[in-house]
Amino acid sequence: MSKIRFYKYYFKGIDKPVIMEAESKDIADRMMQQLKQSTTANISAKDLIDIRVETPISGISKRKRQNQDFVWVGKEFTSDGWLLQSEYDEIEKLKQQQ
Repeated sequence: MSKIRFYKYYFKGIDKPVIMEAESKDIADRMMQQLKQSTTANISAKDLIDIRVETPISGISKRKRQNQDFVWVGKEFTSDGWLLQSEYDEIEKLKQQQ
């Protein structure tokens, strides 16, 4: 089983990190190169300040996608590891009732 990590790239002049969700740093770096080629954002290697790696925690790690809240549940439960927060809350509620 592959392990997803969040690779957070911090650039000078950009307030928030650019986050790549990948199985390895090599893959994250390739994703960053593709992003650099397809956007006008100033994400030059000379402006790179820091790279941090985080492991998502099931039920704790969250993200917003298309204006909806998602929680990390792991790839063994969904195709991309993310579940709508409302669905996760409903499952947790059912677990507590049992």
